Amino acid sequence: MKGKRIFSLLLCVAMVVGLLSGCSTLNSVATVEGAMESEKMAGIMADVEARKEAILASETAIVRAWPFTPGETYTGTAYYISNNGSDYNSGRSPNAPLATLEPLHHRYIRSGDIIFFERGGTWRCQRDLNVPGVTYSAYGEGEKPKLYGSSQNGGGEEKWTLHHEGEDGEKIWVFHEEMTEVGAIILNGETVVPRDVAHWNGADYQKKVDDGKITDDPYLVEEDLADMTCFPMLNYPEQQDPFERIFWQWNEWTGEPEYVKGPLYFRCDEGNPGALYPDIEFVQPYPFSDGFAPNAVYDNLCYAYSGMGMCSGEYDGKPPESVVIQNCEIAWMGGLVTRYATGDPEIDGMFGFDEYFNFHREGGILSITGSNSTVRNNYLHGSFAEGVSLRVDEGQPSISGNQITGNLLEDCMYGILLTNWNLEPDPEHMLVDCSITDNIVLACGANYLGGPPEKAVGEAKAIVMEGGPCANQGLVVQGNTFALSKGPLIQIERLDEVYTKVFQGNTYAQYTIGTGFRLLDRMTESKISKSNVETYLGDDAATVIR
Repeated sequence: MKGKRIFSLLLCVAMVVGLLSGCSTLNSVATVEGAMESEKMAGIMADVEARKEAILASETAIVRAWPFTPGETYTGTAYYISNNGSDYNSGRSPNAPLATLEPLHHRYIRSGDIIFFERGGTWRCQRDLNVPGVTYSAYGEGEKPKLYGSSQNGGGEEKWTLHHEGEDGEKIWVFHEEMTEVGAIILNGETVVPRDVAHWNGADYQKKVDDGKITDDPYLVEEDLADMTCFPMLNYPEQQDPFERIFWQWNEWTGEPEYVKGPLYFRCDEGNPGALYPDIEFVQPYPFSDGFAPNAVYDNLCYAYSGMGMCSGEYDGKPPESVVIQNCEIAWMGGLVTRYATGDPEIDGMFGFDEYFNFHREGGILSITGSNSTVRNNYLHGSFAEGVSLRVDEGQPSISGNQITGNLLEDCMYGILLTNWNLEPDPEHMLVDCSITDNIVLACGANYLGGPPEKAVGEAKAIVMEGGPCANQGLVVQGNTFALSKGPLIQIERLDEVYTKVFQGNTYAQYTIGTGFRLLDRMTESKISKSNVETYLGDDAATVIR
């Protein structure tokens, strides 16, 4: 899947046009400075396109050799999976490939083995084996293998039926079969149809108003659904465990989740969406990896359309270590409603609910909670929350040795999220010797899966440090480019002379009218400038573009 990236080029054109249109009012110095800034911005866009092309065109370089070096070698058996294969094959040769991962869940797979998906193929709702030391990669020619959380392509006129037509041309369509929770619909790999939200009170949906409060009025798709938005009207069971993700029920007999389903409505006044858009994908709660196994490797894959994202989770009760994610495209993640306020103050208080917050949505791309993991040379885009995060939760031991390098993060709500929720510095609970280097973070909040794009203003951030002072030791944020965010370019929860000043030699590019810094503890916002970059971040080698 190659996402549409015209947005980047349009930004460049808009900046140049804006500069030229205002030349008559600029003095000569400002004109020269503006031209220089525009040239620098054009250079960033050229770097974006070059890196994107390199990542999407990367070849498989993992070879069989001893010892096992995650991301470079494998030592065991190679298995092959192809859309032209059969699950009755051995899978041990490109000439006898399997069709899916399913048979390998029942075979003895061990550390050092590798599973190759054929390039150009598409697999839906697959789940990795969750075995330590297994590598997942690509073979053959063409685009990266596509592993989609979307259960099917919704293109095709026959898949949508007109549910309601209003006097003013409103057309609400219903999908031909019941669907799981849907965080958004993505049209032709580029256009976001956000999910509308109403509050579920345990029996009915209630209308939500703009300030976040709910009303006693019922939510009706015929009246409340806006054009180019969707709504999955899930048939939740009467007995819903408030501590479980609301969109599934855990089956103790099978050890697998059973997903709640219901009719999916899509208001598209232009006409039948299946006829208008040949490629319609759904952001659904099917994960490829919902809990990395230690030493697992994900190489040269395209994983997309999952509200669950690729998260590190836990393995055997502990955060997994030494995971490698490289040369992948991971896109369109998040936006799922995971739980609603129950009306029980004791339960709701545990989840931070109040009268302004009656549902919780989640969904980032990568969350690293263990040590010694590497995220390199990936194209991460279209995330409801973070593109990639390093996270130490309160009371969790330090994590160390993680490397986030050479990635392109585009069109995420947050680009890079650094979190240490221990409110006071503690050497046993820190980010230790982690590095964030040579990444490009572009256009945060460009597509907001949670609703209309204007709501992303103030929410989007290129890089965030949160949780107390985000205590760290040996953390390095160096040689990155943070460019163009609908919200603040940089957000810091608690400014600290020691823990915040870990930046060096980065490029910071923000709209002239945009926010550079948001400092939550000081309740201030400011523009981006070389002086405040050095003052707040300690970056005395920064490049600043406005």
